[in-house]
Amino acid sequence: MPQEIMLYVMIGVIVVMFGFQIISGRKKNKQREELLNSMGPGTKVLTAGGMYGTIRSVLPEGKVVLDVGTPEAETLIVLSKQGIRNIDSGYAANAVYGANSVKKVEKTEDEKKEDTKSE
Repeated sequence: MPQEIMLYVMIGVIVVMFGFQIISGRKKNKQREELLNSMGPGTKVLTAGGMYGTIRSVLPEGKVVLDVGTPEAETLIVLSKQGIRNIDSGYAANAVYGANSVKKVEKTEDEKKEDTKSE
């Protein structure tokens, strides 16, 4: 008789654990959906691939146009909303691509000569 009670207790604990996991998963899915729906033009995001960017526009097919370039050189990509990992409140890309940190690279004399030869 005590073994049957232990078996029922263990089964009950397992059922409760699975119940908590299901509830937690649903809550996380709902939060993620709210995050994706709250994004709009100008929102700074981090993609699942690790790129920082700013949303330029939201397309109706569940896609966004993302600007991942520097202030001097605009680079636009089209990305699925599901490819966005998080909204970046600190926008770490400013530290990397700030106006003072981007420097133009001048061509060397040899590279300039090669360019004129190829034309």
